[in-house]
Amino acid sequence: MQHDLPRLFLPAACCFIQLLSSPVSAQEKYETHTDLPSNIQPTPSPARTPQEALESFQLADGFSIELVASEPLIEDPVLIDWDMQGRLWVCEMRGFMTDIDATDQFAKVGRISVLEDTNGDGKMDKATRFLEDLVLPRAMRVFQEGLLVAEHDKLWFVPDADGNLVPEDKILIDAEYATSGSVEHRPNGLLLGLDNWIYNSRSNKRYKRKDGEWITDATENRGQWGITMDDYGRLFYNFHWSQLHCDIAPPDALTRNPNFKPKLSVNATVSNDQLVFPIRMNTAVNRGYRPGVLDNEGKLLKFASACSPWIYRGGAFPSTFNGNAFVCAPGANTIKRNLIFDKGITVSGINAYPDRDFLASTDERFRPVSLSGGPDGALYVVDMYRGIIQQADFMTPFLRRESERRKLEQPIHLGR
Repeated sequence: MQHDLPRLFLPAACCFIQLLSSPVSAQEKYETHTDLPSNIQPTPSPARTPQEALESFQLADGFSIELVASEPLIEDPVLIDWDMQGRLWVCEMRGFMTDIDATDQFAKVGRISVLEDTNGDGKMDKATRFLEDLVLPRAMRVFQEGLLVAEHDKLWFVPDADGNLVPEDKILIDAEYATSGSVEHRPNGLLLGLDNWIYNSRSNKRYKRKDGEWITDATENRGQWGITMDDYGRLFYNFHWSQLHCDIAPPDALTRNPNFKPKLSVNATVSNDQLVFPIRMNTAVNRGYRPGVLDNEGKLLKFASACSPWIYRGGAFPSTFNGNAFVCAPGANTIKRNLIFDKGITVSGINAYPDRDFLASTDERFRPVSLSGGPDGALYVVDMYRGIIQQADFMTPFLRRESERRKLEQPIHLGR
C-alpha cells in the first residue's frame, strides 16, 4: 500500500537549529587539532531546486513524499499549524543567520503567513501575510478565534474573530515569556493539552484563557525545542543531545498538589538510543573533528540537533504507526521513527528500522526542523533548507572555516 507523505518545502532558515551544540568554550577557541581526518573529504553541497531536492530522499517502504509549498511563497519557516478552514499557517524566522555573523538578527523581519490551495491541486499557491515586523518568531498556535505567537521575549494573542486574516488587535499575554538565552534556548511549543492548559518546551509556565482573560501558572520545566503529546495527554519533548523524553502521567495529574514536586514522573528518558543513520557526509556540524562525532565516512553517528518530536495520531497511515514518535535530526538530514511501548508505569521507544531512519536525504541543505499532522492525516515536514543551522553564539572556529570554505552560508531565504 502506498501512503502519501506531503512534505512542506518551506523556505530556508529555521530558528533553533543551534541545537547542534553548547556555547563555544575557551578550550574550543584555542584547540589546535581541528581539522577533519585526511580520509574525510567533504563533497560539494550546491543548493537544489525544490524538485531536485525531492529526488534526494530515501523513504521507508510504502511511502511517498510531495512538495506542498516553497520559496518564494514563504521564507525561513520554523513551524506550521492549521485552522478549521484547512489553511496552513507558517511561522517564518527571516532574521535568523542571514550571514555567518548573524548580522541584524534582531531586525523586525519575521512574519506569520497563511497559505491556501486555491485550485485544489494539493499545492499552496496563495500567501496572506497575517503578521509582519516580528523579531525572531519561534512559536505559534491557531487558537480559538485568533493566533498565539511568541517573538523573542514576548507572548501575544492576536484575535481575528471573523477569520478574514486581518488582525483585530495584538494582546500581550506575557512580557517575560522568555527572559534570556539564544534562540534555541528560549521557550517554545504552545501545545494545547487535554486539560486546556497551553504547555511549552524550555519553560516552567503554562497558560489558559478563561472568560476572556489569560491566566499564567507554574509547571515543570521540560525539553528544549518542540513538544507533542499522545492520546493519553502525556507530554513528549527532547533535548539536542537526547531524542525523546516524556512525562509518564498527564501534566494535570502532576500538579494537583502544589506542594508535591514530582521527580521520577517528569523528564523520563524514552529512548537511550541516540544513533542516527544519514546517507551522506555531515561534516558541517560543530566539533566534527572530534573522535566519536563522525564515522570513517564522515557521517554523523548520534543526534546532535534532535528537535520537534511528533506523536503520530493522524489515522491515514497503517494502524502500526499510531502513537509512534517521529523526531527531526537536521544535522544528519534525517527523520527518525520510534515505536513507543508502555513498560509498566514507564514508556520506552526503539528505532522502527534496523540501521536506517524513516526519512533521509543526500542533500546536506535538507534541514527538517518541525513536524505537523495535516487535516488529511499525512505527516508534514518543515524544511528550513539552508547550509548553516548553527546560531552565531555557538559558531566554533572549525564550523566557521568549514562553512566558509564550502560556501554554506549562501543562499538564504529558501525553504520547503
